[in-house]
Amino acid sequence: MGNLNNIKDKIKIFRGSIGDKEVVRQALKDVDVILHNAAFLGVVNVVENPWKVFQVNAHDNHIFFEQVLNSPAKKLIFASSSEVYGEPLELSDKKRTGETDYIDYRVTAYGIAKKLAESACKVMYENYGIDTCSFRYFNAYGPHQLSSPYGFVAGIFLRNALENKPLTIFGDGHQTRAFTYVQDVCDANLLAINTKTKGDYFNIGTERETTMLELANLVKKISGKDISIIYEAARSYDSKRRCGDSEKARHVLGWTPRVELEEGLTKTWEWMQNNSKA
Repeated sequence: MGNLNNIKDKIKIFRGSIGDKEVVRQALKDVDVILHNAAFLGVVNVVENPWKVFQVNAHDNHIFFEQVLNSPAKKLIFASSSEVYGEPLELSDKKRTGETDYIDYRVTAYGIAKKLAESACKVMYENYGIDTCSFRYFNAYGPHQLSSPYGFVAGIFLRNALENKPLTIFGDGHQTRAFTYVQDVCDANLLAINTKTKGDYFNIGTERETTMLELANLVKKISGKDISIIYEAARSYDSKRRCGDSEKARHVLGWTPRVELEEGLTKTWEWMQNNSKA
């Protein structure tokens, strides 16, 4: 709960699980709009604990959605993930992944659970009249993000730089991601609140692909730290390429990512320096 310290006096906090029907009922009883970001996540976490993924991201979500139907809320914005796309078959194809691209993919428990929740959101709109949308985030990062060893590579690299530790790349460093700054994510949510989204799905991500090696070198540049980059064997569950087409979000929501990667990493680095316990 440490990341809530800056706003804890401005909000009402309910401590509990999305699978706790009574806690959820109390939390939703007076709301107009729901921004649903609760999940069991982290790359290593979800690979090592697939049944925990289904427990929280599928079973507990079902309980949560039932309470949404019993609440006064008229809008639900669900935090999905680019993981629903899995691994493209043709990695040499530089086409960005669009919302209608259902690839024959390497399935993960996390991707399955997120897709199931997206479908539930679609049903809530079509059958119960609650305006919903699902945002497929592409590698969101920024201040306040956890930098545990279980995922969030941008945060891990910056934290390692702060602690003068080497930056570890799994594989050859040429795998790519589309890193999206947290303020751009917030902007998408604010735009969606006042837009009729009709249960649809939207990619929320920059369209700039960055390799892991480029990310590591950017972190070294921003931090000014002369730290080493070390390579370890590629992990079987890491996607080689992840970059989405955000045209639908631009057209329907009027959303465009504004923060370039170097600027976003710099802001995150400055926040880490000012809030480090080291």
